[in-house]
Amino acid sequence: MTDKTNEDKTKQEEVKNKDSSDENKKNNKKEKAVKLTVEQQLEKAKSDLLLSIADMQNMRKRTDEEIVNVRKYGASTLARDLFSVADNLRMAIMSITEQDKENNQTLKNLSFGLDMVVKDFYSAFEKNGIKQILPNVGDSFDHNKHQAMGEVETDEVEKGKIAQVLSAGYTLHDRLLKPAMVNVAKSISDDKE
Repeated sequence: MTDKTNEDKTKQEEVKNKDSSDENKKNNKKEKAVKLTVEQQLEKAKSDLLLSIADMQNMRKRTDEEIVNVRKYGASTLARDLFSVADNLRMAIMSITEQDKENNQTLKNLSFGLDMVVKDFYSAFEKNGIKQILPNVGDSFDHNKHQAMGEVETDEVEKGKIAQVLSAGYTLHDRLLKPAMVNVAKSISDDKE
């Protein structure tokens, strides 16, 4: 019986070892699966972090660009309000003729003072990146800078060219704030008698 008992014990130990070996294999598979999942989670976390960093950098760039644009074009609303003042001063100066200045010292002084104010206006505009668009009669019409208010029949200026300048236009750096208001020449009709 001892042999049989020893044999039984050996078989039992073999079964235990086999079970233990199977269990070890299962545990190793589980550990690998957990390890793989942890590695995948780590990769996903790294990827998410990199995307967040890229988003932050893009947002910072957009914010910097917006700050530059606000600094560059922030004066446009104030400038638009002042354009009519500058244009009215310019027209007031143009309404005083040389003969009026010669005959009336007060008008001469007024004209001189208005000239100084207008020069100061345009100097302040230029310091802040605002440039005046003041086309000449006979210049080509440019729809990017000029606004045609109407057509004028004339043979003094070529058809399609600027015949009259009604008011100046303005740009702020590279943006058009106000187009120059002009009348465009059209040919005098031959059928009018």
